[in-house]
This record gives sequence, C-alpha cells and structure tokens, in this order.
Amino acid sequence: ASQYCFTCHCWPVTLFLKFEMEEVESLFIRSFGADTGLEGTVCVAAPGRVNLIGEHTDYQDGFVMPFAIDFKTIIIARKNDLNGTCRVVSAQQNNSVETFETKHLSPGESKWFKYVQGVVSGYMKDIDGVVSFDAALSSTVPQGGGLSSSASLEVATATMLEALYNVKNVSATEKALRCVEAEHVYAKVPCGIMDQYASAKCTEGHALLIDCRTKTCEEVPVDDPSIAFVVTNSNAPHELTGSEYPNRVKQCKAAADALAKKFPDKNIKKLRDATLEDIETCKEEMDPVVYKRGLHVITENERVAKAYEASKKNDLAKFGALMTVAHASLRDNFE
Repeated sequence: ASQYCFTCHCWPVTLFLKFEMEEVESLFIRSFGADTGLEGTVCVAAPGRVNLIGEHTDYQDGFVMPFAIDFKTIIIARKNDLNGTCRVVSAQQNNSVETFETKHLSPGESKWFKYVQGVVSGYMKDIDGVVSFDAALSSTVPQGGGLSSSASLEVATATMLEALYNVKNVSATEKALRCVEAEHVYAKVPCGIMDQYASAKCTEGHALLIDCRTKTCEEVPVDDPSIAFVVTNSNAPHELTGSEYPNRVKQCKAAADALAKKFPDKNIKKLRDATLEDIETCKEEMDPVVYKRGLHVITENERVAKAYEASKKNDLAKFGALMTVAHASLRDNFE
C-alpha cells in the first residue's frame, strides 16, 4: 500500500482516492511495478492555483492574492536500487519513461522533467546517501492554462522527496522557495514566488495574501457559501517559457529603473516602491510600452490592498469591481 502525503488540503481525500488514483497507480505498476505492485511507494499531491488579484506584481516585489484549486499533480514514487538513476513517467507525456542521473544534475535539459530535476537538485543537501527513485505522475492541472501546472509539479516533487527520504526540516515556505529556484535555474523562467507559495501554503477556504518582498503571507477567508468563484478557460495558450513573459519582466524592470533614476531620493528598487503620481510625472520620459507596464503594476498593487480591505468587511461588490478593473488593466496595459 502507498503512504499518502497531501501538501494542500483543498479537496476531499475520499474523492481524490476514488476518481484520480487509479490512473497513476496503473501507470506506476505498468512502468515499474509488474512484480512488486505498489509496495513501498509514497503518494503525494499538490494543487494548481488561480490568482484573484495581483497580476504581474510578484516579480516586482508587490502583493498577490491567489487560492489553490482542486486540479492537482499526483505522484506515486518508490526508491529504486539503480544507484542514482531516477526514472520518471507522466500520463501527460505519452506514458514514456525518462531517466536522469542525480550524480550529474545540471540545468540545460529542455524536456518536461527539468522541473523534477531542479527540485531534486534543491533537496540533495537534505538527503543522506544516493537519491534514486521511480516516479509516476499525472496532473489534472491543464498545461498552458495559466493555472500553474509547473508549480504544481514542482511542489508535488518536493513533497514526494520529503516523504520518500523522511525530510522533516523544510518548512512550507522553504519548500516553495526551493521550487522557485528550480524554475529559475532549470526551466529558465524568471517567475516570482506566487505560484509555488500558493501550491505549497494555501489551505481550504482561504486565499493567500502574499507580500512578495518580505515573503510573508496571510490567509484571507473566501468560504462565504453565498458566493462562487468561476474559473473559465479562454482557450488562449499560456507559456511562461516563451518570449512574452520574460519580455514583460524586462519591461517592468525598465519602468522601475526609469523611476529610480527620476527620483533618486525615493529609494525605488521595484515598482512596488513607486506611486501613481511618480509614474505619471515620468510618463513623457518613458517608452510608451514601458510606461503602460509600470502603470499596470503600480495600480494593481493598490487594487490588491483595497481588495484585502474589502474582504475584511465582506464587501464582495467592491472586491468584484476591483477584479473587473484589474482585468481591464491587464487587457489595456499588459496585453
């Protein structure tokens, strides 16, 4: 039997077991366990996320408010005796077994399991002896849907390593940060901390207000039975590893640099430190596209603060109105 270790209690475990385990169990047995079945395995899961408000603010040290969803990545794994060879297989990657050596981990792989490799690299210091395992995974987080499938895979991998190698000294915050590092170094994506924080730290019935500068967070109740958050698929593909996301990161940095140069006494390091008045004063001196990017981030941080206050007063109408304005800003200023 498997040992179960859930990183986020955002779904009923009974439903999880009933509807989603059979595929992963079957994949593991077909790939690695024809003789031994599931004996000695661990089973872990980590969710995707939706961000209520605070888009493209995290890599500018701003504020975000995501919550976890019941789409998730599931991993069943077991130690093997292959002396540092890890074998991984994904139901979303043609059920093809891939291998990598933990003794020779390095960035550069363009394959899907680079996310797994990056997390393994971050945990090597906590594990005595050789890291060598077989892992089968499946995910209900749509790839390219903007629901953080990569963060879900990273956090699930981290949780799997903790369960498999009895790692007990890593907090949820440290787990998330290690997964961010994996994405930076192995996937070459200059992401902020939101996705991994949400997957590792969100709890049922709560969004998470994250201060991306201090890396602290606060739970925000979103369990009012009279409201529902509807997540819809626009069918517009989303890929952080493409050129558009890194371009937006660079444009936001250019906006922050321009403001820092214009106002040397204000100690502007990131757009989080600037005000609407600051960027309007600087508008004519900035590239028009860079201005629009900066305008969105600065006003979005203000909207997150207002949304947080509205949530404390249970002012759902105001919260919804702020979300609408945020979406319009994304459309008009972030395209």
